[in-house]
Amino acid sequence: MGCWDTFCSLCGLPLNTVKRENVNIPKWMYKCTILLNNNKVIHNAREVACNINFHANKKEYNSLLNYPKSFIVIHTDCWKCIKKEKNIKLRYSDFPIIDKLYDTKNYKLFNFNIDYKPMSNYWYQDFNVDKYINDGYLLESPLKNNKVLSKFIINIFNKLNIKSDRAGPRVSATLYKNNDLLIGTDNNIWKINKKKWVKTNNLEKFNFSSNIKLTNKSVDLLENIYE
Repeated sequence: MGCWDTFCSLCGLPLNTVKRENVNIPKWMYKCTILLNNNKVIHNAREVACNINFHANKKEYNSLLNYPKSFIVIHTDCWKCIKKEKNIKLRYSDFPIIDKLYDTKNYKLFNFNIDYKPMSNYWYQDFNVDKYINDGYLLESPLKNNKVLSKFIINIFNKLNIKSDRAGPRVSATLYKNNDLLIGTDNNIWKINKKKWVKTNNLEKFNFSSNIKLTNKSVDLLENIYE
């Protein structure tokens, strides 16, 4: 079956910018932003290998063909669209990374139990660009005059229920279990207590022990976490 397209979790357009017949893929779709699980944001990355590898700053980031436990990738212009319209610099912890919200049998979607219509009407093994354009949609960046796409992005953002006025995590606390931990917008550790985010500086009662086989891949992941 070959490669599947992966889709930006904000605009629904493909991150895979392989050349298409009779379609000129605009440059903005080649530029991606990686949101690492340590809340580091890396702009202007690019997919280099069939929906599994992204390259930025001379490093490779491998999605491991499953839902994104170590990072999320979106278009850089979509990230900038949210910054412009909502004054929020999106980070990994702003997204609801919860196992139950994912369709783990269909790794190409990488999204959050949200209705992406009408964009999802064009999701196939390869995004149906021809049909998308023939239906009157543009591939132009949401930062330019593409008001339809920018409106769609804001709509998806609103569905994610990200709150801009929180010192703690901006994602909804109702999605998490008691004692779950997440980094807040103030860069402190917050935990769930009775469906609310509570800042905690005392992590002694939490046991963070794990046996990790040292391979090139696991070393790279640990470097991302503690970078």
